[in-house]
Amino acid sequence: MNTQPPETIDEAVELLERHVRNSSDELAVILKNSELEFVEVIGAGPSRWIRNEWRLWDPLSSLAEQFQLQGITHPDDMTRILFVLLWRKINGWPDGLGNLVAGTQQYWRDLGIPSGMPKISFEREGR
Repeated sequence: MNTQPPETIDEAVELLERHVRNSSDELAVILKNSELEFVEVIGAGPSRWIRNEWRLWDPLSSLAEQFQLQGITHPDDMTRILFVLLWRKINGWPDGLGNLVAGTQQYWRDLGIPSGMPKISFEREGR
């Protein structure tokens, strides 16, 4: 997969879709599994690669910033949303991005974290 980080959510989903469509095995996995199975089980492995290679931990990443502007602050939530969008696109479902964002925000409010999962910072004090 191209390691040049995408700058938008749409671009990220397009890159993922191109990668999947070039692999009959990966396409078959998406088509034979439910959205939940794909996102929670199968997407777990590539999530780390995406978070790191696409710099979702980096506050200067255009893709991360696009999520943050919508209130999604943690890279784990970002990658989960990308995999849901990918699954829906491959299966011909509407993306429902607004509902995904709202559902993620509600999840964190229900846990008593009204601003969403805090973004993890690796910066050290005094730097």
